[in-house]
Amino acid sequence: MEYLRLDHITVGYRKGEPVLTDFSMAVGEGELLSLLGPSGCGKTTTLRTVAGFVLPWKGKVLLQGRDYTRVPPHRRGFGLVYQNYALFPHLTVFENVAFGLRMRRVPREEIRERVAEALRMVKLEGLEKRLPGQLSGGQRQRVALARALVIRPKLLLLDEPLSNLDAKLRAGMRTELKRIQRELGVTAIYVTHDQAEAMALSDRVILMREGRIEQEGAPEEIYFRPATPFVADFMGFTNRFSARVEAVTEGMMVLSAGGMRIRASRAGTDLPPGSGVTVAIRPSSLRLYRGGEGIPGEVVSHAFQGESVQYLVSTELGELIVVHPETTVEFSPGEAVVVRADPEEVVVFPRKGDEG
Repeated sequence: MEYLRLDHITVGYRKGEPVLTDFSMAVGEGELLSLLGPSGCGKTTTLRTVAGFVLPWKGKVLLQGRDYTRVPPHRRGFGLVYQNYALFPHLTVFENVAFGLRMRRVPREEIRERVAEALRMVKLEGLEKRLPGQLSGGQRQRVALARALVIRPKLLLLDEPLSNLDAKLRAGMRTELKRIQRELGVTAIYVTHDQAEAMALSDRVILMREGRIEQEGAPEEIYFRPATPFVADFMGFTNRFSARVEAVTEGMMVLSAGGMRIRASRAGTDLPPGSGVTVAIRPSSLRLYRGGEGIPGEVVSHAFQGESVQYLVSTELGELIVVHPETTVEFSPGEAVVVRADPEEVVVFPRKGDEG
């Protein structure tokens, strides 16, 4: 069921220079939607428009069918969590969390109960009297989350809230955010440039580019089946080369590249034989062998990465990056190898200007 809609929004910060043009999107009730994309793509502007901090030049912001376009931010009842926490340094944890309730003139006893409930939810019981400066980064972020949740928001807006945390804390907070959002059933919009974060948290992802939607769908769809070369590049399909469609049979494509044949399934089967295409393959979808069919090449270098080994391989198609899940280095620089791709994970795009 649709809960929030941005309807044909045009908005920007300077006259004649829109960040979003005729932009529309919807969020379902209880859904966690991530706005994903590189810096400058318009995702934070989208969030600020939803929050009411930026007024659209055209279009509407609709919540449950009601027009919120001109409703002031403090009257929208939305909870916000920022990258920099935005806590009051002179107020205790309790007072920071209680601030929004006091502004709403909630009775004292109810404030005490709701703050205690919010702190239990983010696992900060016993820290009520501490100041923000006495907390770790992860604890400060939990306080910010509790402050946003304690008002029982109609919508939860999160603007890169984990980017200041180290990798271990980020992973832990992702799990907590997902748990809390699920328990409360609150509708949420999450802004991030981190694809792993979006994949782990979201029910649905909107990947943005230059103020427009490049692709939207379930995390698995965007991760495995990027719709455009831009999405493929952003999602880690770093191996690219040109090829030509040789044959299409029963959903399987046979591609010719540099005198070699590569098979690709579930992708671009509407392209006729002879079509020029761009092939994109994720490094983890490639494997190295010492013989047999595949793309012949030579190992240039390897890099141990803890849980995997990354190889750089020189081939007639250019240098390919291959990531093996094994933790033992099996191939040495200068060694002749064959590169094979999993046909299910080969993505094919029509090559512009080449109709075959």
